[in-house]
Amino acid sequence: MGNHSNSPVKKNQMNENELIIIFRRASSFLSPTDSLKLLSLNHFFHQHLPNHEFYFYVSKPIASWIANLDQNDPDVFDHFARFLECNPFTSYDDLFNCIKSSQNMIKNPCGEMGFNSWEKHNGGDGWNIEDWPGYRHKKTVFTTSYEWCDLTQTISIPLSDQKRFLIVGAYVTRRSDCGALAKLKVQAYDKNKNLKDTYKIDEVNIREPGPALYMLKTKIEIQPYHRIFKITYSGKDTNWWAGTYGARFSYCYARISYSL
Repeated sequence: MGNHSNSPVKKNQMNENELIIIFRRASSFLSPTDSLKLLSLNHFFHQHLPNHEFYFYVSKPIASWIANLDQNDPDVFDHFARFLECNPFTSYDDLFNCIKSSQNMIKNPCGEMGFNSWEKHNGGDGWNIEDWPGYRHKKTVFTTSYEWCDLTQTISIPLSDQKRFLIVGAYVTRRSDCGALAKLKVQAYDKNKNLKDTYKIDEVNIREPGPALYMLKTKIEIQPYHRIFKITYSGKDTNWWAGTYGARFSYCYARISYSL
């Protein structure tokens, strides 16, 4: 048998340059999901890899993925791709918050988990959740009745020195046999939960029946004192029919857009 060194083997001895080479080679094969997982790596990486090049190779697949998608898709913001391309990654927090905030901040956006995370006000016969061809692969929608029904969710936003906008909206549809109305209200609060601003999209008549989706959307400039947003989606039918024949909310969303 050959001689063995008496020196103990040290774990985690790989240096930063070697790790960068690995990430550079691997980045061509990373999916957006893989990249997001890498951005949530363990404490060792946070301590030992605060490196511009590491951030670039981890986030590059996400930028490429976003750039190749339909920019009208509410899951996609072109500002995010530009942010990754144009900004030096000197801060892990800035990069991570940008990626995190580009995701939908609304929980349970189409009723797949019932009314979890929502506060509801029932008008007429109240809210219901139905199987219905909704947004993309979603199979459920929130349905409304013959009087105004309100569905509310509250979100908190991270602090940032950058100019930002909150993009809030929903994809709404209607039945082919009954008209529908929808509206949107966003209330902005400070850190002490004092109401500061209110933004509204007044009553909209959803004219396209069936699977066609109407985009109900507003863009709000986030002020330095904004910390909490209360978002309320409202809908009803136009025929005053008993049951839930009103507006159908198939996907609700709220995302932060960074301005360069």
